[in-house]
Order: sequence, then C-alpha cells, then structure tokens
Amino acid sequence: MAAKPRVHEIASELGIDSKTALRILKEMGEFVKSPSSTIEPAAARRLRVALEAGIIPSRASSAPRKSERSPLPARKPKPPRPPVFRPSSPSSDHPEDVAAHQRRRVIQRSEPDWSRFGFSEKERDTWTRAGVPEDMAHIAAMCRDSMKRSESPARLFPANLRKPIVEDPFESQMVIEALLSGEDTIRVQERLAARLAVPPPAAGVELLRVLGAAASVAATGLYGRCSAFAAIDWSPANLPKVAEAALDVLRAVVPHLRTLVDFESQVEEYRNERTVSPLFAAFARAHGVFHVGDDLDALAETVLDHRASFQAALDAIAIAETALAARHFSHLHSEAAQSLVDSRVVSLSPESLLPAPDGILFVGGAPSRLVFWTSSPTGTRCFSLTNDEVSSMTPHWATAIGARIERWEPDGYRRDTSTALPILDALVTARELTLRHGSRKVSGGRIEHGGGAEIKAVVVSYRPMYPTLPSDEPSRPGVKLDHRVRVRSHPRNQFYPSTKEHKVIQIESYEKGPQGAPLLLCDHVTVY
Repeated sequence: MAAKPRVHEIASELGIDSKTALRILKEMGEFVKSPSSTIEPAAARRLRVALEAGIIPSRASSAPRKSERSPLPARKPKPPRPPVFRPSSPSSDHPEDVAAHQRRRVIQRSEPDWSRFGFSEKERDTWTRAGVPEDMAHIAAMCRDSMKRSESPARLFPANLRKPIVEDPFESQMVIEALLSGEDTIRVQERLAARLAVPPPAAGVELLRVLGAAASVAATGLYGRCSAFAAIDWSPANLPKVAEAALDVLRAVVPHLRTLVDFESQVEEYRNERTVSPLFAAFARAHGVFHVGDDLDALAETVLDHRASFQAALDAIAIAETALAARHFSHLHSEAAQSLVDSRVVSLSPESLLPAPDGILFVGGAPSRLVFWTSSPTGTRCFSLTNDEVSSMTPHWATAIGARIERWEPDGYRRDTSTALPILDALVTARELTLRHGSRKVSGGRIEHGGGAEIKAVVVSYRPMYPTLPSDEPSRPGVKLDHRVRVRSHPRNQFYPSTKEHKVIQIESYEKGPQGAPLLLCDHVTVY
C-alpha cells in the first residue's frame, strides 16, 4: 500500500464501506472530501484501532441493506489505550522540576467518590465512556470547571477528550491522555485549540499569567513589541528610539510580574492562615483540587517562594524607567569599549564620574548592549541587556532580570565585559579622555519649525578620545540662534589665567536663545 493510503483503500482493507470510513474520520477530526482522498498513515492507524475497539460496524458482519438496516444497539466503547504518563521521578533536582513533579502527582491521585464532586450517576457514565477512569473523578471535575469560562470549540467536554492534540507519525496523544499524564487544564485547552486552529478558551487573565499560558503572552502584544525593537537601526540618531522600544518590551511583562508577586503572597496566606483567595482557588481547580485538605496543602507547597526575585525584576524595570526619563544617552563603539576595559588608560578622578545621575549607555557590537543606570543617595545601581535578549523576551525570562542589578562603584579594573560594571568604567574613562578635547555636533535630522511652541530633534555629539593634529582652518564664528535651547548641566574644563591651570567645573542647566522663539527639545546622544 502507498505511504498515504486513499480512503476507499483503507475502507476495503478494514471491511467497511467508504461512507462509513468518511463519517468516522470526520468524527476523529480528519476532514476528507471523498473516498479517493488520501489520509495520513497515523489517521489510518487510528481508524484500525477504532474498528478493533468495536466503535465501527464491520461490513464482514451480516448487516442488512441500507433500506432494511435496523438501528445498532448502543455499545459502550472501550477506554483509550493506556495513557503516556510522564516519568515517575523529577527530571532533575532543580526545585522547579521537583515542584512540577509534585503537581503531576496531585493530578494523578485516586478519587473514586464521584458524588464528592457533585456528579450524578448519568454524568459519571458520560465521563467514563469518554475515557475518564472510574477512580479519577477529579479529572472530570477539572474538565467541567474549564467549560464554565468559555464557549470555545476547545472546551474539555466529553466529546473532545478523544481528540488528538499531538499528531505524530510515531506517537499521537489525545486530550484524555494529556490530562492523565498530569497536565493542567489550561495548557491542555491551549494545545487542543492550536490543533483545531481556534482561539483558546478564556480563563482568568491572572490565572493565565500565573500558569505562563501562551494566551496571556499573546494578549500583552509582547512578541510584536519585540519585533518592533529588533527592526530599529542602531545608528546614533536612532538610539533614543531604541531605548523607548526596549522599555516598551519591558513594560509588557510588568503585569505578569506583579501577578506572580500577588499570587505567591496569597499562597503564603493560605499556608499561614488557611485563607483561600479566588486566584489560588482557580489555580487549584486547574490542577484538580476542589477541597481544602492534604491535596491543597501539597499543591501549595509546589508554589516556590520567588517573590524576592519577581520584585527584583520589577525594580530593574523601574531603573530602566528612571534612566529613560532622564533622556541622557551615550554610545560607545565596541572596539573603544573593549580597549578601555582591557587597559585602564587614565586614573579616575572625582570630576570624571558618570556624565549624569541617570542615563542609558549603548555599546555597539555583536551583540549590542544597553546599560541602564540610576543614582540615589545610597549609590548608583545598574544592569545591562543585550539586543538579542530584548528582541526575544519572554515573561519567564523576564523574571531573571532582577538578578542582573549591580551596584556601581569606581573601584578599579574589571575585565569581564558581560556585566554593566566594566562598561560603565569604560564610559567614565572615555569621558575623562574627552574632557580636554572639542566635539563635533551633527543634527540627527533636518530641523524645521513654524508657529509651534516646541520642536523635537536629536543632536549627536562625536567626542574624540585622543588628541588630534592641529588644523590650519580658521575657527568658525558662532551661530546666532533663531530658537531657544535648553542646555543641560555639564562639565567644563575651565582655564584660570591667574594660575594658568585648567580645572573641571560643573555648569548648571540653563536656556539660551531669543525670548519668545520656539523651544527646541533635543535628545543629545554623545558618541565616543
């Protein structure tokens, strides 16, 4: 027989007519047009299994003609083949793997008392015929609870339990098998919805975030924001846009992190005060636990106390928020950053510290890197992310951002460039080298203004780090402004004729330009 048999071929082999084969295939989720259509070998194999189970009437039996055929007696189908259980032991000693294993054990427990979950005898027969074991009434309760939240075709009602959610030539998996192997109902519904190409059922938004469900991620638009970030060119004039797009990605995971913090606090309240919050109750029902007792205690123990990590991730995003609000951008070429990290060119002085209390540093290269820093009376905190990490951000990965927060101190030589500390050291060194040299300013775009009160532009300042040869070109006269600009607070290498020495002083922020003229709002990007 060919690799992909036709419907009439497999029907002939099984001893049934083509119309019956088409009907059964349709009930199995395989929609074929005619007896001459081909089907996958896996579908043919399931058709044979169904025939052997007695679900399909065989032509070999002495069935009367269509006009004389009497209704077939109701036949209780055999249960599905033994479910494919996950390993009986955790995949590793990692706490997350141990907790996942314990959640599977909670789902796979024995519950023979169907009345405890409010099932009538008729409902019990319906669910057991669909494949739910007699001693696992909580599996049916899980499915029943999941149906209350949506009218999606992917609801876990009895007729859907035998539908495949994994179609593989070597091993397929049905809904009931996934449930019996220890998966929660939210993930099973999402997998079934993907198999049927329909929207997943709507569970509570908070519950989806707790379970890390794909439906919750899609609702945040996270992947679209990541794509928008990756599409921006990292030219100096575009760096403010890069920073805004990066922070837009981080903001998308803030609701997820806050929900995790609240959820773990609610679980801790149950452990201490035996108070069950609505979110924890929904989480328990998704894992087949409907009553307060040992099973709920065991499920509560699988929720690890990561609140400090989740809160640290929120703190990191707050650092990025503050850094962007300062609108102070610097850019280091990768070669310059590496050379300044590898060999300290100058010793740091108090006047040559970071150019602003808060800001963002970009480092070119493969991958490129962003460093966010913010200062407070207790010191300067910073963390870094690569462009690859931002463009492929997931809620799960975002929970680890807080571990990257470091406290910057100008305490000397650091070779490791995988952290924010040596990169900020390199920025300080580059700034020290350029304090005694001029800069060349280039506008990031054509500046046009009419009657508006404010204009936005990007001004890029190129700072040479090393002395340049003297030029014979005469100095150009100053440009008379026809607009106002806000000059930031900045250092100046001031010359004092009385002592014939230079001294770095700090100039406070001020505005210059004719009164009443439009104000030019500039994002300044300093390139080293």
